[in-house]
Amino acid sequence: MIQTQLLQDLRLPTSTLPAPTHDRHPNQETAADSSTLSELAALAAQAFAEEPTEFDGLGDYLRRACHRDKLEPAEETALGRALRAGRRADGSFTPAARLAYDEFVERNLRLVVYFAKRFARSRDDLLDLISAGNLGLMTATQKFDPERGIRFSTFAAWDIHSQIVAEVRQRQRPVHLPRNLHEQLTAARRAEAELTQQLGREPTETEVSLELGWAPDHLTDLRRLTQAGVSLDAPPENDGGLTLADRLKDEAATDPAHAAERSDRATFARALLDHLDGRERRILCLRHGIGTDHEWTLEEIGAALGVTRERVRQLEGIALQKLRTEAAARPAA
Repeated sequence: MIQTQLLQDLRLPTSTLPAPTHDRHPNQETAADSSTLSELAALAAQAFAEEPTEFDGLGDYLRRACHRDKLEPAEETALGRALRAGRRADGSFTPAARLAYDEFVERNLRLVVYFAKRFARSRDDLLDLISAGNLGLMTATQKFDPERGIRFSTFAAWDIHSQIVAEVRQRQRPVHLPRNLHEQLTAARRAEAELTQQLGREPTETEVSLELGWAPDHLTDLRRLTQAGVSLDAPPENDGGLTLADRLKDEAATDPAHAAERSDRATFARALLDHLDGRERRILCLRHGIGTDHEWTLEEIGAALGVTRERVRQLEGIALQKLRTEAAARPAA
């Protein structure tokens, strides 16, 4: 049943599933043992390789993944021993061991396709998740010990899966977090569950932090960094069709309607001032602080123009009358 569901998730016909064996011991049954995992990975790679794709890199990878035969147990053992025998003290490989390493990786590319397919929503996602899974495959290849009697597909599953899951988590966040922060959050969840059982209640964040040997407020800061973001354009739920951006008000922002009205008034005022001569226009601007840092007095304007205070008052009155006449002839829109 589990194997049939896996094939359905891969969108492959269940007729490709190997005939089940009924004489398996109950303790040997798993969700996907090493042989089934290898077969499903091969089917997944074959299915993707047969589909047309506009990405040459992805297509080439999938063809390589499905056209290389999977390793038999004896081949895994031989290549694994060659890897361990040819590994130098500094971690580098001898030429023979490097060939064995490359062979090991290429013959297991289908495992990466199998796990990446389970998380990919599109071909773009698949390409990125395969890149992450390849890191896990290479890590598992370097650590693999054939003498432990474990098939490589089972041994490498955790490394490949963890790398892909880490990539998925990073892609789900608007701000990427380092992997060590994700590991700390996982440790905090486990400690929180253990403390809940011990104390019979939900532990505080300070108690969890102290249990893990952290600073008292470390978990609080950590969870603050990992808070999920909220889109300003998120669809409304039950708020009259308003989005979050519609409900938030910026007190310092200028009302667009008022800004447009002030702009129209300024344009209209400039058009009126164009009907005055230069001296009249300057007097009005100085009297009302237009273009200056303060409003000038009649005495200040008279001193600047070389006329008396009374003459400035007369010129101001004449200019204002001209503006009234012009404004009446062409009212503001």
